[in-house]
Amino acid sequence: MIEAATSIIEMEGLDYLSARAVSFKANCSVGTLYNYFKDMNELVLKINGRTLLKLKDAILRAILRVQDKKALGKALAKEYLGFAESNLPFWNLLFHYKLPKGQVLPLWYKTIIDENFKLLESALIPHVGVKNVHKASRVLWGACHGIILLSMGGKLEVASPDTAELLCESLFENYLNGFK
Repeated sequence: MIEAATSIIEMEGLDYLSARAVSFKANCSVGTLYNYFKDMNELVLKINGRTLLKLKDAILRAILRVQDKKALGKALAKEYLGFAESNLPFWNLLFHYKLPKGQVLPLWYKTIIDENFKLLESALIPHVGVKNVHKASRVLWGACHGIILLSMGGKLEVASPDTAELLCESLFENYLNGFK
């Protein structure tokens, strides 16, 4: 069922994802789909969980390639941008899908998010210290994410002639220099 939903998102887009479409693609009834998933939100969270695990691998690749803070920003930006571009429908689903009001993220999902931030924090601790690492990881991720979002939307060149990689590298370098 997840593979069927993944195929629909990849080939047709999120707007075409429905219980009926997933059931048809998976060659089963809608009732069978709901035997596996409480609702479509749970199915989307499972897909997003897979995307977050792939993103975790990209973050790890970037961290393992670098030793200094200047290279860290460039490596993370390159991996993040490459990940977003090569997984665009799923990257969009991850950051644009909202649970209905009143529903909360399940613990397993929050754990994957925390694991991604812990990876980033492990690379930042030598530069910002334990006391500052939680906030620094969120600030740097949020800012870099915004830069990449602008880049992917074709809006970055309105603000700067520099590439997303170069701006994220500058962001990391200058932000981390503030911790000297």
